[in-house]
Amino acid sequence: MINSNKKLSNALQRISKENVASVLLDAETFAVSQLLEHRNTSPLATIATALGNIAGKPYGLSPKQYVEHYEAMGLVWDKKKSSFSIGKDANFAEAPVGYWVGMERPVNNESDSEKATKAFARIAKSELTLTQAIALLQNAYQTDLKVAA
Repeated sequence: MINSNKKLSNALQRISKENVASVLLDAETFAVSQLLEHRNTSPLATIATALGNIAGKPYGLSPKQYVEHYEAMGLVWDKKKSSFSIGKDANFAEAPVGYWVGMERPVNNESDSEKATKAFARIAKSELTLTQAIALLQNAYQTDLKVAA
């Protein structure tokens, strides 16, 4: 259980793909409790800064999304200092812990013709070589040139 800033930092440094979800949930539980009880935003900033170096994060938990989530509650992110401050109209009394839990990735329902149209539009707009254009089309259709030939 995380109950201090030192334990928070240690947990975020030792995080692995196997325990990433549980550690991040425990970390945010501590950070939100600090925010609500002591108006302390440093644990939130610690998590936001560490997210860039954590592999296997749950969907919806990029550093940018995390900062935007707390900015929506009235906290102000300072990029230079990598810290949050409490804004004038901040309302974090109902700050949810683990807002990302249950978020689902949007499903891409593009047809092959729509994928091809986008790929050809990117090729037409750029100055790609023939090899680069073929690689772009292979990526769009996830095919292997040797198999297709």
